[in-house]
Amino acid sequence: MLSGAVHIAPDRVVWSARRHRGRGGPTAYAEVPFARLHGARATLLPDAGGDVPWLRLSDNALVYARPGPAVTLGSDSGECMLPVPDAEAVVALLNRRILRWRSGPRD
Repeated sequence: MLSGAVHIAPDRVVWSARRHRGRGGPTAYAEVPFARLHGARATLLPDAGGDVPWLRLSDNALVYARPGPAVTLGSDSGECMLPVPDAEAVVALLNRRILRWRSGPRD
């Protein structure tokens, strides 16, 4: 069993995944601070003959995303894709958080 999560924090986007094995299991974690984020767009992973490579777990196993909605993030280090159930809603929330972050005081 594999689980994943996307969290839009006040100043960054964070995502993680874990393959469940008893009390532990290999994990993956990544984040992009808003200061390094150039944009986000909703996309659809096509059903073109299989799943799309997504990320690599700590045991070096590759995790695949199924065809369906996703968010593509553009950052200083390139693009990354986050499979989500409702890409339009995630992009809208992310844009609101970025706007709030850019207009508010930062330490």
